[in-house]
Amino acid sequence: MTDRHVLPGQHWYEGVLFFGYSPPDILDAVKHFEVRDDDVFIVTYPKAGTTWMQEIVWLILSDGDFERASKQQVYFRSPFLEFKDDILNEVGLDLANPMPSPRVIKTHLPVKLAPTQLCQKECKVVVMFRNPKDLCVSYYHFYRSSSSFGNFKGTWTEFVDMFKDGHVDHGSWFDFTRSWWNMRQHDNVYIVFYEDMKRNLKKEIVKICGFLGKQLDDKTIERISENCSFESMRNNPMTNHLDVYSIDSKISPLLRKGTVGDWKNNFTVQQNEDFDKFYQSRMDEFNIPFQMVFGTSIAYKGQRYKKLKAECLRASKLFTDPEFPPQSRSLYFSRHAPADIVWKRPQDISQSPEFFTEGASADDFTQGSIGNCWFVAACACIAEDHKLLKKVVPDIHQQGWTKEHQYCGIFHFKFWQCGQWIDVVVDDYLPTRYGQLIYLHSKTRNEFWSALLEKAYAKLFGDYESLTAGKAKDGMVDMTGGVGESIELEDYRTEELKKKLFKILRSSYEDRSLMSASIRACGNEMEAEMSCGLVKGHAYSVNAVKKIRLGKSLISVFNREKIRMIRCRNPWGGTEWKGAWSDG
Repeated sequence: MTDRHVLPGQHWYEGVLFFGYSPPDILDAVKHFEVRDDDVFIVTYPKAGTTWMQEIVWLILSDGDFERASKQQVYFRSPFLEFKDDILNEVGLDLANPMPSPRVIKTHLPVKLAPTQLCQKECKVVVMFRNPKDLCVSYYHFYRSSSSFGNFKGTWTEFVDMFKDGHVDHGSWFDFTRSWWNMRQHDNVYIVFYEDMKRNLKKEIVKICGFLGKQLDDKTIERISENCSFESMRNNPMTNHLDVYSIDSKISPLLRKGTVGDWKNNFTVQQNEDFDKFYQSRMDEFNIPFQMVFGTSIAYKGQRYKKLKAECLRASKLFTDPEFPPQSRSLYFSRHAPADIVWKRPQDISQSPEFFTEGASADDFTQGSIGNCWFVAACACIAEDHKLLKKVVPDIHQQGWTKEHQYCGIFHFKFWQCGQWIDVVVDDYLPTRYGQLIYLHSKTRNEFWSALLEKAYAKLFGDYESLTAGKAKDGMVDMTGGVGESIELEDYRTEELKKKLFKILRSSYEDRSLMSASIRACGNEMEAEMSCGLVKGHAYSVNAVKKIRLGKSLISVFNREKIRMIRCRNPWGGTEWKGAWSDG
């Protein structure tokens, strides 16, 4: 971008960019701020969970004074030290100086600009870090919604570049983070990670109590944890900042999502790779344990696989899923199911049902009677990568129909949703017609893992019908937690651009990226077969990208000319390519 966004009252102070709400005279005064021994400083970079930590620490120090917390905004109970807003009548220094002890004070300043007495007194400093990708996304939406940053109309791509260069209010995240990470050995500095708070809030509150030297009973800690959940704070007028004139919550509220891994919904593949390289160049030597995503999963609808399986084993019964029962409503949302559809367990379909017969492969996926070729194409890609498959299919060798598997009619799969792995439990009832599976199935009649995977995905969507029409890219994201990106062929029309596109695809293939392809269809063109055998609106999985030398003769060996080729797989397993190099 040529012209960088200019903040209202923008200025540089000792190499750090600030907006006009942190003017030079205030920053000068902050350095000389009179620190007390019982002060507690909340130190964060913007959008790292500041309000969250302010509320938690204030409630801890006040022994859980929920009555006062319900009557006074958090920004008055815990002032923003370097902030000055004449309209809001909020001047951090003026609020902090007369406050009774113990004070809870917020700052976004790096170490070099913090009060000089911070490490000379016996005060406590709670530093909260958040992974930079999620933080960057959150800061972008804050820039869009807050007039404090001016009328920001920049794109996401432009903001990422601004963030990396430190051309945002309060300067470089990288410089800020390095400065406070280097303070972690000081006895009065405690570092906590946003992601740990999201994983187990109560546990982290107990740790913070220990650092602050506060002993609270379990009931108070439990209530603080409930009061400071994301939903509670977003609905709390004392913490949600809906009263702040400068924030347009219709564009984006201050408390937006509060999730881990949401960056995957914003970063393109290239942006992610570029960001990683930049991060490594600036931060690699520090080895800070940031969590970009969560590895653990959440039980969908509170159904815990191991608990439910243990209950079934004790009762000697087969599991029937009350949340996704073998009924019409699990098949369709718009109509009743046909009367000839019968739900059957695999042992009623095959004499020797197996989860896998000879391992997983792309041949395990043949599309059924619903238009979810996009999902089938995504599954075919996953099946070829054992490492990815184990993410989607947990306990991969412990699920099956034998005594060894402790079969009791329950299976589970994992999908990536909103920055978190979701563990979905299903029973093994499958819809059939005349004894045959009507939806996704394996070419091997007694193999059922692919049909159960589709059932778990349908449960996540509400019913099978909801899987009709979609994008293979989204299916791949849901089964990997990866970053999805679309490429339009019409953007690569010239020969030079076609070479560039092939290079991108081949590099992606060699890096084990998952790829699919489709032809755009309009109206009645949907699923119309073309003369070459390809089907419009149909999703294909891409399973090879290579340069092929034509011919097998000795002359062809020395012929340097190669042809660029991409191999696709049809989830239908029916229509075939009829053009050059086809079987015909």
